[in-house]
Amino acid sequence: MDTQTRLERPAYLHENEAFYSEFWAERDHYSSRFPNHDEAVRAGPVLECLSTLAERHGWLARPPRLLDAGCGRGWLTHLASLYGYAEGCEPVAGAVALARQLFPDVRFHPLTPGELRRTPGFDPFDVVICSEVIEHLPRESQASFVTDLRECLVPGGYLILTTPRGEMQAPAVATSNQPIEHWLSERELERMLRNAGLTPELRRRAYPFGVRALHRWLARVERWFGSPQRRSTAGVALDYRDSLYQIWCARRRD
Repeated sequence: MDTQTRLERPAYLHENEAFYSEFWAERDHYSSRFPNHDEAVRAGPVLECLSTLAERHGWLARPPRLLDAGCGRGWLTHLASLYGYAEGCEPVAGAVALARQLFPDVRFHPLTPGELRRTPGFDPFDVVICSEVIEHLPRESQASFVTDLRECLVPGGYLILTTPRGEMQAPAVATSNQPIEHWLSERELERMLRNAGLTPELRRRAYPFGVRALHRWLARVERWFGSPQRRSTAGVALDYRDSLYQIWCARRRD
């Protein structure tokens, strides 16, 4: 990326650069080739979406092109490459350097999705994955970010987006030290997707808290009387209600 493009970036990207360069490089559970527990819980619904699309559109015969937008160290880009040709883009130079070291056979761009789609000769993707990025943008930038993700897609292409549920921010965000935390509710995000020209086709939730009083009481009862291999219906229902993450699969309308 040329120096002029980097200088023209919004102020928040410059402010986040130092934090996230350290974040990806100096935390063992955020710098390995494989996903940590938190990432793996989100990866399940993402892979479910990809497998559903693979069966629906015959990817065995025609593998798709996939973009992991805001890819960090590239672990999800690597998993996405099981389905087709996958690339990653990430504005934090330190994260891109780590991704290239961990996955030398994958192409990574030191760019935001908006910068990538404006590069000469840009070729849109069949699928864009964006996991745990939009909540770290200023409120006023979130809608335009979704539009940039849409513009990275071919007509009829799919966006798979994961982000924490705004409904759960109050009890959860106190544990975060990241510079920006602006979570969207499921209703807000659905509206944002539709306004950007994307039609939601699938929504999932993931990563239950399991730490509230009712969860603890139910877990104790299940340990006493139930099988540790099976969850009760009530337990599953509580997990769904209090899940931290929302996962959407939406299709570009034109």
